[in-house]
Amino acid sequence: QAFMPGTAAKILTSLGIKDGELSGFASLKKWGAMPAGGKVVKGEPLFARLDINKELKELDAIAASGDVKGADNGEDKRADKAEGVITVDSINIEDFEKIDLRVGTVVDSKRVEKTDKLLCSQIDLGEGKPRTVVSGIAKYYAPEDIIGKQVIVVANLKPVKLRGILSEGMVLCASDAEGNLTLITPSKGIASGSEVR
Repeated sequence: QAFMPGTAAKILTSLGIKDGELSGFASLKKWGAMPAGGKVVKGEPLFARLDINKELKELDAIAASGDVKGADNGEDKRADKAEGVITVDSINIEDFEKIDLRVGTVVDSKRVEKTDKLLCSQIDLGEGKPRTVVSGIAKYYAPEDIIGKQVIVVANLKPVKLRGILSEGMVLCASDAEGNLTLITPSKGIASGSEVR
């Protein structure tokens, strides 16, 4: 209710809840607080489903019109790309400081079963226990080739499950226009967990 009061009111109405005491958080602490025999009303959808075909047509129309503008100066980004200039939105130093980049040492790695792209690596970030990191580099690196190698890891990336494996970071790579990929590594050895600035 604090964030979507209108939607919450519709839900309560559909559930037949009129008693104000049953619409607050306190009512959630007691099982069976709603009286028996209440009537549930089928209402309109709370959130309209997007028409994907309509959305795609609108996006195609925007792309065809060339109305792709830069956020700050209104320049056509596609024109820059045609001239071989890569244009990206700028960030400030505060945005960059939110990213925690650390040097990690790969202590173990193996292919993720039933995939041809994913490696599951154990990476030492100087925390006492290696982190599990799943990365899509199996087409470019064999597991045995990266064991002992130092890599750059986004250490404060929110963990996410990939093929049932909880990945606790992201390994940084560079890729070119032909799709070639290479790991970003320190030019010389440094302690695991060292901060990248």
